[in-house]
Amino acid sequence: MSIKINIYTQKSLRNLQQEEKKEMKLNISLLNCTDSNSFGGLYTFSPEETFKEFLISEGKKTRIAVRNILLNKYNNKNNYNIQMINNSDYLDTAKIEELIQSNQAVDLSLIKNVSIYHFKSISQGCTFELATNEEIKNSDKEINLEFQEINSHKNRSIICSIYRNDNRIECNLDENINSNYTLKNYIEFKNNELFSIISNEENIIPMNCLFELIKPQNGNNSNLSKSSIILIILIPIILIIILVSFICIYLRIKNNKKINPNIDNIGAYSGTTTNVLN
Repeated sequence: MSIKINIYTQKSLRNLQQEEKKEMKLNISLLNCTDSNSFGGLYTFSPEETFKEFLISEGKKTRIAVRNILLNKYNNKNNYNIQMINNSDYLDTAKIEELIQSNQAVDLSLIKNVSIYHFKSISQGCTFELATNEEIKNSDKEINLEFQEINSHKNRSIICSIYRNDNRIECNLDENINSNYTLKNYIEFKNNELFSIISNEENIIPMNCLFELIKPQNGNNSNLSKSSIILIILIPIILIIILVSFICIYLRIKNNKKINPNIDNIGAYSGTTTNVLN
């Protein structure tokens, strides 16, 4: 395999900085391979020839930028899937060194374990599952996957859970969504281990989640909604208790009348007797 590079050498001429560029083609050979599965891993290459004359010396500063990756004629192109990184900063030795020092990029030379999984399919709904081609060997944990809306190009972060010895990743939506998205590549570097979920950006993922009840916009509305729900539950119970009480009182009075049927007549007769005596 070969790569085309640009070598930039910075010189000082009368207090002015001038950068000279030289183009080169280097043959590189595989130095090390850290396989994650049959779909890929982390490969380290080394140039077959050295170019010491371009190293820093006598106050000269040199940086190297990769222009292109070439497959040699004797290699079968069908066995390779090589893509250049979109961010040119990662292809420039000086810029990538600055990014590593500021913790904005990962030093791949420190990686010992590589876990790469490839997006396969996705289900629908507010709680959906994302499937990978490979069975996940990492321990259970939560990750934030980034989805980008195709029309607005806005990113949406969704909390998802991965489970060991499974190729399904469970995700939950917490708001109304009905649009098409693409899944952005996920890369995590921790404890000298690289964990990554790779997605083809050409994949169009329809996502939809429609809640029956609109979520409140602030805490007050949330409390009011909870109070309303409690009232809706309590009012029928109170009405039933009152109704049952009335029925019990009515039945009690009715039973008393059956036991003492002449109670009303005695009262009337007593009143009449009083009038006669007067």
